[in-house]
Amino acid sequence: MPLGTWFSRYFRDSVFGVILGIFVIVTYGLETRWIVYLSVLLAGTLFFLLNTRKEALLIAVFFLSFQVDVYVRPFFGRAGSAGIEIPMVVFTGFALLIWYLVIYGQRKINSFNWSGSLGIFIIFLLSTSFLSLTFTTEIFVGIARIIFELELVFIYWLSFNLVRSKNDLQKILKLLFIALAIQSFIYYIQSALGITFSLTGEVFQESEAIPRPGGTVSTNPAGFASFISPILLIGFSLYLAQRHEFKVRLLPVLVFLGSAAMVLTFTRAVWVGLVIGLIIIIIMSIRRKNYHRRRGLILISAMLIGALIFIPIMLNKRLSNQYQDEGALEERIRLMLVAVNVIEANPIVGIGPGAYSHVYKKYVSSELAQGWLYEVHNEFILRAAETGIPGGIAFLLLILAALRQAMKLSRSEDETIRIIAIGWFSSLVSLSWQMAWVPWRGFSYNAMLWLMLGLMDGVTMYIQQENSTNQVHPKE
Repeated sequence: MPLGTWFSRYFRDSVFGVILGIFVIVTYGLETRWIVYLSVLLAGTLFFLLNTRKEALLIAVFFLSFQVDVYVRPFFGRAGSAGIEIPMVVFTGFALLIWYLVIYGQRKINSFNWSGSLGIFIIFLLSTSFLSLTFTTEIFVGIARIIFELELVFIYWLSFNLVRSKNDLQKILKLLFIALAIQSFIYYIQSALGITFSLTGEVFQESEAIPRPGGTVSTNPAGFASFISPILLIGFSLYLAQRHEFKVRLLPVLVFLGSAAMVLTFTRAVWVGLVIGLIIIIIMSIRRKNYHRRRGLILISAMLIGALIFIPIMLNKRLSNQYQDEGALEERIRLMLVAVNVIEANPIVGIGPGAYSHVYKKYVSSELAQGWLYEVHNEFILRAAETGIPGGIAFLLLILAALRQAMKLSRSEDETIRIIAIGWFSSLVSLSWQMAWVPWRGFSYNAMLWLMLGLMDGVTMYIQQENSTNQVHPKE
């Protein structure tokens, strides 16, 4: 054996031995769950060191880690909050960024674009949060919320720069389809066992007649549905298309798995949002002359059969048990009226980012005090209450700009881009509907929204660059 090879292997084995020794010392006396977490981290680190395709591995870990609803929470409990939440996906994103810095140096970061067509709307949104922070009485809560928003912008920015070609987009979407399959299976297991479990070792027994868990991305079914909706509706768009270049293995199976999981959420806003999204896909596919009639007929038939089976269960179980005293619509309207009181009292700067759940009870009138009180179930109104009417407008403008971008991409000359854009447009409409009826404060499904905003903005950027190049060097 050559001396250099022998020394390399000896050095590598010595490093592994030191790492394992440190691991034993660090984990001695810890709770079992922390030993498991650190063991997974150690195994992942060793696998990364031995892997020859480190960049591809880091990218895969980044996109698959959106499912890991695990946080480091500095200052937990301060000001009655959950502290400053730093989710797993932010760590994996920074690991990928550091890799680029170490391997490629500053020239790689310099090649990154800092903003796309959504940039001005994101700046406007953040500006309203910072302005509101200067007037709020809940300073720490506001800081924690702004950090939350900056983490979402980081996800947008990184995913925006990871799409430099159609091939990049297809690879990323395939990873997201893997996440769809994983979450669907987890949801089936949780529904069958009647529990919700988190990756931090917590287990919640479902008390309702029908179990409604949240996968590993949420503790409630609405959050789970919001997470998988964009992936599922893009899958539907691909399935209903007659022709495209994007080949996804077992696509009909993935679409079925995701659809069945959405049905099992037993959440009306989710069901209606899914139907709205599918109708949009069918209409746009027909208009773009790329609609597979036989598959469409199969899909519509399956939806009707599902409606006949599951709607009676919803009516007999959920409505008769959980909502026998008061209708859900009246309940949500009352919560919205409380939020309107907050907006009327603080129309310009709001009560502060993230502060609503801490102070809204001060604005509950005697007429609205009867019945269940909670955070308003409407993200658009909640945003206006926390950061003022300008903040609500900023959030609405961002969604409208994303819809406009998706519509423009749905007219792309590239067939595959058109189909994916149709799915993204329909999911944005579906998610907007869900935002109007359910709380939208969790990180994982917000991160999925910002991930898709980044991917589609990245697609727009590379198409613009490609068109610019073709204009400079026209094809003969």
